[in-house]
Amino acid sequence: MLNEYFESQKDKLSYLELKIPLELGGQRIETEKVPLPIETEKLLSHIQNSKNNENISFAFFLRGMMINFAIHQDFFYQKNYREIIYAWSEKPEEWFFKNALENLGKDEALLMFRGLFYFNPDFMINRIFYAKALFMKAFQFSEDKHSEWIEESIAILEKTLDVDENNIMTLSTLGDIFSTTGFYSKADVYYQKALKQNPEMLFAEEIRKKRLDMEKDLALEKSRLEMDTGRYEEALETLLNALKNKRDAELCYWVGVCYQGLGSLEESIPFFEETLEKIPNHLEATNDLCISLYLLGKIDSALRILGEAIRRYPKDARLKYNLMVLLYQNENPKRGNELLHELLHMKEKGEIEYPDIIEAVEQFNYEMQK
Repeated sequence: MLNEYFESQKDKLSYLELKIPLELGGQRIETEKVPLPIETEKLLSHIQNSKNNENISFAFFLRGMMINFAIHQDFFYQKNYREIIYAWSEKPEEWFFKNALENLGKDEALLMFRGLFYFNPDFMINRIFYAKALFMKAFQFSEDKHSEWIEESIAILEKTLDVDENNIMTLSTLGDIFSTTGFYSKADVYYQKALKQNPEMLFAEEIRKKRLDMEKDLALEKSRLEMDTGRYEEALETLLNALKNKRDAELCYWVGVCYQGLGSLEESIPFFEETLEKIPNHLEATNDLCISLYLLGKIDSALRILGEAIRRYPKDARLKYNLMVLLYQNENPKRGNELLHELLHMKEKGEIEYPDIIEAVEQFNYEMQK
């Protein structure tokens, strides 16, 4: 899809054959039968606005040749275009790069960065900006199509690190990409590497701020991985450290989950309660609070909280299921049976979004029919 997109930009170019040779850098370059690309819009604008057959600016052809590299990586006149560009300047990359920067954020910049990438892949600063431009462009497409753009952006930057593993801008850019796409642990690795190279660099403070901004998400990602592998104590430490800097509802909730997983039910309760103070409609915290209360023998409190929650959210199957189980276990089978039938009706209508609850309701119903 990525290459197809750039190939679709071919209509941006028109081609002209010059009738006289080019005089560049003391060289005479024959251009007969070598069609030179020029941006179609700039050509039309020149035709409409020029006076007295004014010559077309050679810069238009230079931009056109570089855009041609962006659209077609393997084309017949590649050698001719390189000869022309290098005759014009021994170090043309800086001119093209500056031209791209002047159009930063526009498709013109992306085409120029890409063209220069294929013209001279060793021009490192351009590689980084091309990767950034690809990443930014990705979000103009639907989620199922933008992954190729992001993957290409990451691949370019990682190959850049193969050449210079300590390139601060590359490390920082990879951190930005992984942070934006929700891979916070990876982002933090790259940010830390960038800071390690030079903690006093110009944008070190900006990187530190980015790390601070994603501290919550990093802690949640890391702690969930630790919990998934049964390391609840490590997860708890991760979350409590993050809570020192920001008293966040999600962090509080997962601290409660950790305590619950460790069997420290009393310690879990204040964290679930704090979550609900900050986010009253946090249904997971409501359910888990009631589980802790129930396991501690505080049945009345659990029933009261679940009942109040169901009145506010009558369609939540998990709340209903937990209340149903508590009612059956606490000698109120009539109300428990009512909830079971409500849940079975919801299942038939496809209104239960949790697969585990569907399975649990079916199993519960099966046991009740015995």
